[in-house]
Amino acid sequence: MNEELTYDQAVALLPEGDTVHTYSVSGGVSLGADWHRSNILEMLKHARSIRPATGYAREIGHGLVVLRHGGLPPMAVQTKREHE
Repeated sequence: MNEELTYDQAVALLPEGDTVHTYSVSGGVSLGADWHRSNILEMLKHARSIRPATGYAREIGHGLVVLRHGGLPPMAVQTKREHE
């Protein structure tokens, strides 16, 4: 599943709450952090592309991959649980 998602589709997949967990891999190092929801929404607005995650990211509940501008590594973003 490699189709692009719209901003609204991506927002609908975010979990409830004030923070959303993210992670990215850069230089072989995995970095995870909680972001304030408003910062996630801003990142999604300015994303180069938003796509459904596959593999490990999806397995650990990070169902969005955000491709960002400026040479930044892709960001995996936490999404609602599959059964919600």
